Amino acid sequence: MIAIAVVVEGKGFVAAAKRSAVSMIALLARFPFPMRIFGEVIDASSWLAQQIRAERNPAKVEANVLVAATEAIRREAPFGHA
Repeated sequence: MIAIAVVVEGKGFVAAAKRSAVSMIALLARFPFPMRIFGEVIDASSWLAQQIRAERNPAKVEANVLVAATEAIRREAPFGHA
């Protein structure tokens, strides 16, 4: 595992509280790899692509590819996306 980027979308107090709760859980879990919480997919994708490059991973991952993959999953997911 290189890194985890968690996206909790939304604006305002409720979304911020959710991101804070996830951050606290991650802090207590003490993962052996970097983990960050984001409010938007593009921010998470940029950070995650940087983490993969920093590990000198042979995979050529770009943020726009991660965003496109997320959008494709959302289109195909049976639970939909609000």
